[in-house]
Amino acid sequence: MDAEQSGNNPKVDESDLGEFKFLSISTPKPSLKEAIARAKRADTLLKLDGQVVWIDKVEDVAKLAKLINLTMKSTAKDRRVLPIDSETIDFETGNEKMCLFQIHLPQRDATFLIDTIAVRDLSALKKVMEDPKIKKPAHNSPFERRQLARFDIELKGDEDTLGMAIRYYPHLPNHRLNTVCRYVVGAAISKEEQKSDWSQRPLSKSQLEYAALDPIACLRVRDAFKDMEEAAKVDKRLGRATLFK
Repeated sequence: MDAEQSGNNPKVDESDLGEFKFLSISTPKPSLKEAIARAKRADTLLKLDGQVVWIDKVEDVAKLAKLINLTMKSTAKDRRVLPIDSETIDFETGNEKMCLFQIHLPQRDATFLIDTIAVRDLSALKKVMEDPKIKKPAHNSPFERRQLARFDIELKGDEDTLGMAIRYYPHLPNHRLNTVCRYVVGAAISKEEQKSDWSQRPLSKSQLEYAALDPIACLRVRDAFKDMEEAAKVDKRLGRATLFK
């Protein structure tokens, strides 16, 4: 989340995160102003910031669910946002297997990578994922809905950044997350690991960084679109054609 918005976040008790194992893969992230100033240029890469947590035990999924619930209760209703993403194998067949499920908790500046090969029970997350009041940005959210359905979870409150991009920027070369992030946020994402083997363990450092960045990028894109919508409401002289040209 942009540093300018951090004042609206609830006070974080770092002890809430003390039970999780953090991964040392963080690198500095450019400011939002710098990213916007370099919009439509591919030489600025979105960098990973904050904590990254690896989860491969059912009991840790339960701890995460509890942390999310506590965080959302102390967060203003209009800021209850939980970006998600997943990594799969065999997605070309339509019978894909989810190998990793990513959740970014911006209020805690932490991203959680759930190893869904080791953990086949995500029932602890069912209440959170099915709560429509918690908004869940995802790029191609119907795909994420299908993955969670395999775990008997009905995703609700999802905000499809792919659909937003197609609606507001139909003229883009394509609407993959990397392209949308590049044009809307002003920072690109390295997609070298997108089609890598997500079933292998351990995952490489570059795979971990890629996986952690995707939900963060979704949040940045979603927030950029929301800001544009708000600008249109405030200044009625600006039409959507002007805002999204």
